[in-house]
Amino acid sequence: MRPPFQSRHHDYVLTPNLNGQVKSALTSVAPGQILTGVPLVLDSDAPFLLRSIAVRCKYNSSRQQNGLEGLLFRFTGPDLNYMQQDMVPASLWLPYFGQGGSPKPLMKEKAYPPLGVINVDIQNTSDETLSNLTFYFRGVKLFPWGARPDWTYPRVMSTLNFDYPLTVSQLPVTTVPTGLRQVFTVKPDADFVIRGGQAGLPWNPAATYEVFVTLRDYDLKPYSNHPVHVDVLFGNAVMSQAYACGTSFLAPVGTGGTHPGLIYPEIYLPKNQILYLDVVRQDASFTGTAAVDYLIQLMGAKVFPK
Repeated sequence: MRPPFQSRHHDYVLTPNLNGQVKSALTSVAPGQILTGVPLVLDSDAPFLLRSIAVRCKYNSSRQQNGLEGLLFRFTGPDLNYMQQDMVPASLWLPYFGQGGSPKPLMKEKAYPPLGVINVDIQNTSDETLSNLTFYFRGVKLFPWGARPDWTYPRVMSTLNFDYPLTVSQLPVTTVPTGLRQVFTVKPDADFVIRGGQAGLPWNPAATYEVFVTLRDYDLKPYSNHPVHVDVLFGNAVMSQAYACGTSFLAPVGTGGTHPGLIYPEIYLPKNQILYLDVVRQDASFTGTAAVDYLIQLMGAKVFPK
């Protein structure tokens, strides 16, 4: 028996520059600063089930995110009621204080109505200024069946684990505001289901710090309200060997940014179908950067009907 609604992966992003509406308070959060009620307004097209959260700030010149160890925050539920008595340290929410973009699943999903609002309270208790502080509320939109393409597995099939490598040729240092559109086309031999991804340049980690992607259907409907940093969406193939914690570092154990990003529910694409990836890069403030051939790996399985 199928569920009453069709689920569609979606990322809601609360960031300093959101669709031209600058939330300047998040551009630079100084040590000791407290922000209350920073709003994120949800789309009007569908309800939203919140299932995980992630947080990040801009990398420094050493590809570190110092200061996240001192971040505290809380957010409101669908009735604009706070679900936490007070602001909670990011270290209790997220692996390695959120460095590397690792999302944290929530124990119980929260259902927000169309045009719902998520208000976020923030406190920076570290000695570092948090630049371009960004929150990701990850989950699914709920659509009536038939409102969106509902491609899925055939009744009888076989599958083959498969990765599609994509190369963004000569990605410029700066692609804002529109980004660089890439067209991914499924090969004609089989359907493909996207379950996750990985992105980055292992041999040249200094070249690409701030890269973001918007996934879009064949009709350009996006899977997020704003470009999502590749650390969160795909996982980071060049994550450093240690996570910053004040003046010291923590060695990665278990989960972390080097693991493939997961997309749920899967994105099912029939053979010959297309998916758009709008790639945004904002590395002009870093020295030694240049145009690069940037790699993205779409990970999942080929599906062969029988």
